[in-house]
Amino acid sequence: RMGDEWLNNNLVVYIEKDVFDCINNKLFYNIFNT
Repeated sequence: RMGDEWLNNNLVVYIEKDVFDCINNKLFYNIFNT
């Protein structure tokens, strides 16, 4: 049970990091191409 909670927390952080990386890439792309 404790292991599941730990895994879920790490998964959320991993997914959010992926999303933020994607957003940052698009943001910088837009800034440098305007």
